[in-house]
Amino acid sequence: ARQAREVVKSHGVERAVFLCAGFRTGSTWLGGMLARNGIRDATKERFSSYATTLRRASLEEKLEYLSESIELAKCGPVFATKIMVPHRNAFARAFSLDGTAAGLNQVFGATSFIYLKRRDLIGQAVSFWRAKQSAQWHDADYKEGRKFPEYNFKQLKLALRELSSDNLNWEHFFGLSG
Repeated sequence: ARQAREVVKSHGVERAVFLCAGFRTGSTWLGGMLARNGIRDATKERFSSYATTLRRASLEEKLEYLSESIELAKCGPVFATKIMVPHRNAFARAFSLDGTAAGLNQVFGATSFIYLKRRDLIGQAVSFWRAKQSAQWHDADYKEGRKFPEYNFKQLKLALRELSSDNLNWEHFFGLSG
């Protein structure tokens, strides 16, 4: 955590804002609203690579990616990012954090959390399943002629289970954090 904190401080970041959400909650829309009100880049999922391509990277590579993420954000003293449960967990593992808000504070200093949860879990699961199957996560991803996947109850049930688990995980995270 100490080395990650040094990287963050070297970019002049004094505090962070994390938009904590599940997939398909409207977090991109909310991130856009935050951007229009002075909190830049809350629509970007800056830590998703810790869960994928950086999973087996060296500490130096992970620190370099953190530095590049902050540099790309051009954020000044406030670093903002959208973060999902798998990304948060992978980031915590990457820097040996305890996975609580206190752990993220060790890296980013004073951290604010905005938690977004969708009330309509069934609708969210259908949207999540369709996005995963079609690779259309945003309107900009739409390609003419792309067919939407055929109904698959088993996959929808898995999507619902994953989203429910993520909601419980966030609630546990905030419960531990006070």
